[in-house]
Amino acid sequence: MSVDDPFLIGLVSRGIAGTPETIAERSASYRQAGLEYVVCAFAGERVDSAVQQMQVFAEQVMPQFVGA
Repeated sequence: MSVDDPFLIGLVSRGIAGTPETIAERSASYRQAGLEYVVCAFAGERVDSAVQQMQVFAEQVMPQFVGA
């Protein structure tokens, strides 16, 4: 997906984006540094794209933090 919105470009440059594995790895390093809460933003040109991103996050990223 091409990002041309300045706000989204800023989020991507400062946030965590990428594959579920990349997101889980980077999130874990923040958690080890003391992070307790995170705010997620799911973006897409269509609602079903954002919903799909949420499903992937819930299925592939969140389980790595259960009981953490």
